This record gives sequence, structure tokens and C-alpha cells, in this order.
Amino acid sequence: MRLSVIVLTFLFFVSGCSTTGSVSNMHEKSMQIHPGSTNDEVMALFGVPGDRSFKGKGEAWQYCSTGFFQDKYITVWFYEGIVEGLTTYNKSDAVGTCTQTFSRVDWGQAPDDLKMKLTIKEE
Repeated sequence: MRLSVIVLTFLFFVSGCSTTGSVSNMHEKSMQIHPGSTNDEVMALFGVPGDRSFKGKGEAWQYCSTGFFQDKYITVWFYEGIVEGLTTYNKSDAVGTCTQTFSRVDWGQAPDDLKMKLTIKEE
């Protein structure tokens, strides 16, 4: 009886560990995103972002997948609802689910085209 409770508890935590599927599944989905994709297409692939940030007409959506030893994060960069680029980062020191440990969006890491558009439009 005690072993079954431990196994069920483990399965519960493992099944709740990911927001966008396994790390490999997340990688496969990210390969379907291209410059020019729309925010609707990204939403259809990944669902609602775990974190959003705005700067002028720019937008950054963050997604993550919790792994056993390392969490993977993807930031999708938009300008006026169109994908400008995608960046990734990993964390191995997160405690809990990855959705609790998104890094603050660093607009300096945005794709150059997006940074240029934001700079020109904000003047």
C-alpha cells in the first residue's frame, strides 16, 4: 500500500512537470516557427505563453519545459504580431516547475531586426 502511494505521488509530479511537453517535443515545435509566422500560429503550436513582455510594438512570449536535470526555455520575439526570431536558454538550478522561474525578458537579446524596428519606431 505504501509503495503504491509513493508511485502514484511520483507519477503525479512527473505528469505535471512540463508546460509544453517534453524538451524534445518542445524543440520539434520550435523548428516549425519561422520569421513571418503569426502569433496565432505560435499559439496553435505552443498554447498560451507562460510569460509575456511588451516594448512598443514588440512582444516577447516565453515558454518552458521542465526536465529532470535542466529546464529549457524559448522566447519568441514578435513585431506587430509577426515572428521576428526565437531565442533559447536553459536553467539547471530551478526549483519547482519551470513556469515559476522565467528570466526577465532582456530586450538586448532580441533579434537585430526587431531591435532596429523598435529603435526607429520609438524615436
